[in-house]
Amino acid sequence: METLDFNGFGNTPSSCEYGVGEIDGSVAIVFYQNALIGTSITNMIEHLTIYVLANSLSGTSPENVRVFEHYNPELRPIIEWQEVSFGSAGEIDDGKSVIRKLIELVIPSTESPRYYVDAPIWNPIASEEIEVLSQID
Repeated sequence: METLDFNGFGNTPSSCEYGVGEIDGSVAIVFYQNALIGTSITNMIEHLTIYVLANSLSGTSPENVRVFEHYNPELRPIIEWQEVSFGSAGEIDDGKSVIRKLIELVIPSTESPRYYVDAPIWNPIASEEIEVLSQID
C-alpha cells in the first residue's frame, strides 16, 4: 500500500492510501480512506485515478482498470466499499500534428500515453469481490 498526499479542495493538504492488484482478470486500484485528512477520496476520485494511471500504472489504459473506494469503518461511512466507473475516459491528445501521428504509426513513440477519466459513477459491489479486494495492499 502506498500513501498518496495531494492538494484537495481549497488547496487543503489531503491524504489517502492506495493499492494496485487484480480482480477478475482486470487491474484493480483500491483507494483507502483510513483517516479523514482534508478532502475525501470520493471528492477527488478522478484526480487520484489519473495520478495512479500516470505513475504506478504508466501506459495502462483506463479501459483495462477497475477502481474502488474503501472507507475505514471507524469513520462510520454510509457505504464502506464502492466501485467507481467513469462515464468518459481515454487518451489525452497532446496536440500532436497529423504528420507526427503518422510517423508514430511507423516508428512508435517510446513515451507512455497519458490518460484521463471523468464523470464518475459509484456502484455497489458484491461481497465476494470485497473479499478479494480486502487482500490488495
